[in-house]
Amino acid sequence: QMWQLLSVLYELFQQDCFEYFTDMMPLLHNYVTVDTDTLLSSPKHLEIMYNMCKKVLTVNTDEDAECHAAKLLEVIVLQCKGRGIDQCIPLFVEAALERLTRGVKTSELRTMCLQVVIAALYYSPVLLLHTLENIRFPHSTEPITAQFINQWMNDTDCFLGVHDRKMCIIGLSILIDFQNRPPAVETVAAQIVPSILLLFLGLKQVYAMRTASEQDEGMRAEVIAEEENEEIPSDEDEVRGGGTVTKEQTCNESQENASSDEEDAEWDEDGLEETALEGFS
Repeated sequence: QMWQLLSVLYELFQQDCFEYFTDMMPLLHNYVTVDTDTLLSSPKHLEIMYNMCKKVLTVNTDEDAECHAAKLLEVIVLQCKGRGIDQCIPLFVEAALERLTRGVKTSELRTMCLQVVIAALYYSPVLLLHTLENIRFPHSTEPITAQFINQWMNDTDCFLGVHDRKMCIIGLSILIDFQNRPPAVETVAAQIVPSILLLFLGLKQVYAMRTASEQDEGMRAEVIAEEENEEIPSDEDEVRGGGTVTKEQTCNESQENASSDEEDAEWDEDGLEETALEGFS
């Protein structure tokens, strides 16, 4: 029944509802990752997914929706590695690279489009190279291989979060392993290892911050538990001890604690450098 809903969703999408693509993304992501066998059981399912992503990347929508579309293409490629979707790879790669040939305002969209191609490289290096050599865009008669490689190398420092950095490292490692490197790869060969080291350094920092954040949360939970387990003094005890807590004091303490927690949470979130699409990885 859920797969019957996909066709209904697609019909709504075609009725100029593509601006709601980001709202549809969690459901589409579940179709791909939760029930991959059914996804691949009918070519119509992949066709619907591709057509939706292609339209979002082609029509003038906001870049957030385009990032989600590129992310869905990447997820499909990674989820279906070794599952026989070779015929889809050229379509996915061309859709992502075509979007890069037009103006891109944010580094997030640029890296997401690059990640679609990197995922295709992970899926099948030979298939991707063949695809790149055969793609031609109207503004150029040359293969897009060199343009893609150069853009990728220029943007390695824009890959944030854990998943994006890992994908970039995997892709660069595959380039190193090429026995017969294409001229475009050979040209940037000296930049590959330094780029990988930079990405590993970023991952190390993210993991260190995550560990520190988890430890802080654990300590905070222990303190709260201890405070809750402490015996609450009666009014008689408070009077006897001469300590009266006013409502104003209690409110001030609560506000200070809440403010401190919010600052910690904000610092943790900024320090982790996770992308908005990390949850769909």
